Amino acid sequence: MHEELWFYHEGNRALRQGDWKIIHSNVKRPFPWGTSTEAATESINVENWSLYHLTNDRAEQNDLAKLHPERVRAMAAQWAQLVERFNQDANHGAR
Repeated sequence: MHEELWFYHEGNRALRQGDWKIIHSNVKRPFPWGTSTEAATESINVENWSLYHLTNDRAEQNDLAKLHPERVRAMAAQWAQLVERFNQDANHGAR
């Protein structure tokens, strides 16, 4: 089993670590959706992330980001590291 699970798709991002999950939605993208113009490794703004504790809130209705800004900051930094590692691995395999 994985310790963490992350994704980046069309500017939308998430990271789950155990029972905690952060989400950043790219609500600025116009419909119909095209290619995201945001870089995955752009600076992480904590205010743009939502935080949920999935054991207590499986439907992700109660954003806890303001109550746990350090957790959000740490998870957002980890998300950025995972994306950077993925990009390095992808570029290495393309040679």
